[in-house]
Amino acid sequence: MDLNVSELELKGPPQEIGAEDLRKSLGYLREKINAAHESSIDAQKSYDLYTLAVGDLLREDISSGLSRHKEASWELSRAVSTSKASFRGTSIPSARTISYFSKLYGFYAVAFGIISIAFFDSLLSSYPNGSVLGVPLWSAFFAGMGSSVQILVGVLRDLLDDCLVTRYRRPWYIVLPLLAAIFGYVAYLLLSSCIFAFDTRSQEGDITLICFAIGFTTNWIARELSSTFDVRSV
Repeated sequence: MDLNVSELELKGPPQEIGAEDLRKSLGYLREKINAAHESSIDAQKSYDLYTLAVGDLLREDISSGLSRHKEASWELSRAVSTSKASFRGTSIPSARTISYFSKLYGFYAVAFGIISIAFFDSLLSSYPNGSVLGVPLWSAFFAGMGSSVQILVGVLRDLLDDCLVTRYRRPWYIVLPLLAAIFGYVAYLLLSSCIFAFDTRSQEGDITLICFAIGFTTNWIARELSSTFDVRSV
């Protein structure tokens, strides 16, 4: 959860506040500043103060770091507030502020996850008996649905842990359902091969769950494969 500077100050003098607390708080502030920049909100003053606070942290000057963190947070709030639109003298959300909060709290990821689930559900309804090279398409569809569910779970986990989205803020997650569909198709090929030698028709329920689980873990699988290839290339 994002640390509140005023709450930290109430706990005791700055020397009692650990560097790790300030580091976490600065990390969350950086995510907010990045979201502002990506939404075309001028947060340069906040970023400058943030870099000074990071310098204070490296020098272990916690008191100065807290002060600069508080100033940076205030400047960011001011920048977001001034980017609002005005209608008849009343401030209303602008496209930039909507984009900022959507990125910060994962609205785009949630919308994509819901749409992706609906898309794969419609494919399951439209092609229940479809197959390619003897492999039923539902293996890919269930894996894609599992990946879409994982996106929603990931956003929820970020919000519960940090009160903002850190892993699903950038649009890289868009490729996950497609990648999961490929993994699901390949998984069925492996499970139906003579390596495991069982009657796939009698085990379709189990294979369905396996394909869904593979889709759900696609992000982890891709990350592990990437790290493995990186290690081998060194």
